[in-house]
Amino acid sequence: MRSRIFCVLTVVALASCWLSDSAQATLIHYDDFDGTSLDLTKWSASSSTSATVSDGILSLASVAPTYASELHSTAVFTVGDVVEFKIGTTAFVGANGFGLAEASSSANGAVMLRNDMGGWKLATCDGTSWTKSAVVTTPAVGDVYTFVWSADKAELYKNGGAAPIATNTTSLPSMELQLYMLCYNQPPASRATYDYVAVVPEPSTLALLATGLIGLLCYAWRKRR
Repeated sequence: MRSRIFCVLTVVALASCWLSDSAQATLIHYDDFDGTSLDLTKWSASSSTSATVSDGILSLASVAPTYASELHSTAVFTVGDVVEFKIGTTAFVGANGFGLAEASSSANGAVMLRNDMGGWKLATCDGTSWTKSAVVTTPAVGDVYTFVWSADKAELYKNGGAAPIATNTTSLPSMELQLYMLCYNQPPASRATYDYVAVVPEPSTLALLATGLIGLLCYAWRKRR
């Protein structure tokens, strides 16, 4: 674990050397699902959630009686933070979604990639109504998805591409959003796996590139252990 922390901090330091003082990338949330159980200091789960951790992979499945597994981060994030998910070792099955959702239980602001709206789409909610992109992707093993959101739009990037694969123009006021992973469906069960999740503040495009570098280098280092 100390070696992994050193890896992350080293790459952050290198990235910071490339960025101006106003655009230094610092991880504010990171989980590579090390160990054999979910880190409950980072995540909260509903009582019906089926979440297992093994070999650096988080697995979610929809099981009885509710057939819904939901994870929320214990931390909340605000406009401008960049969120990155890496898909794990098996392809998604059934109804799934991941991204950010509003922390308040009385509201439903969100920035998510989800497939329960007629295919995998970037879906954003201003707290009242949903804005959905066209079908943009099908998550595959090893894909990395990065969400960049501001007060008036949300963008989705795939595998470090220079251009977003989807952009939604919508009102996203100063919400506090949690990381959110959802897996639901009655039998046959829906399933999803994740390799890591990372969040950094995002003052510039360079910080986005640094985020991808941090995740990819640490992922490569871990797999070579």
